[in-house]
Amino acid sequence: STASEHVDAWLDGARERPVTAPERAPVIGLPREYFAGLRNGGEALDAARRTLEAAGCTFRDVSLPHSAMA
Repeated sequence: STASEHVDAWLDGARERPVTAPERAPVIGLPREYFAGLRNGGEALDAARRTLEAAGCTFRDVSLPHSAMA
């Protein structure tokens, strides 16, 4: 179940601390192999990408040629 009562100490105060922007905008890699032939969810992925790009993130296509063997 994802409703565990376990408390992780590293999360103590996480919600009380202010969120700060990173010094550099993140570069997010999108593995081609994971999205090839995507039938459902493509619109949601595009919307998320646009939102992140508007926030300053950039995207790169990456290749994980052996991911099918994992």
